[in-house]
Amino acid sequence: MNAPEVDGGDLHRPERQSDGHPCIARQFSLEGKADRIKPSEVTEDGENLSTRQCNTCFRHFPTTNTCPYCGADNGPDTRISRERAAEIRKLEKEELAAAKKEAAKARLAEERACQSLQELQALGVRRGYAPGWAFKRWKTMGGRPKPAAPAIGLDGWPA
Repeated sequence: MNAPEVDGGDLHRPERQSDGHPCIARQFSLEGKADRIKPSEVTEDGENLSTRQCNTCFRHFPTTNTCPYCGADNGPDTRISRERAAEIRKLEKEELAAAKKEAAKARLAEERACQSLQELQALGVRRGYAPGWAFKRWKTMGGRPKPAAPAIGLDGWPA
């Protein structure tokens, strides 16, 4: 009389009911199930996306536009999953970084367009910078005006 073989991993595992409709009879426990729910099935607030609450009778039902109990039209579900919210935040962060980079390029181009220390000082006043900024920036840029393009005479030689 041999005993039936038992897999060691299933030895102490209780049989669990599968998730379903909120009105189905079930056995509740205080053990959490956060580790079993996928981020795509939960909002950032921790709400389960597979069910929703009626705006009229306040009963819970599987996610559909109309309530099966009172027939009220609740409209489309506007909640988004935790994964989708993270993607949106990432895209917003990338767009913000790109906008900052473009603004920095525009500021640098405006600074490089200045031909004299006086123009750079006027730019600093418009931007609200400290008085010493223009002189330091002028020294960083080389401290002298940019040479103008040489004038070429009709014969092709510099005039």
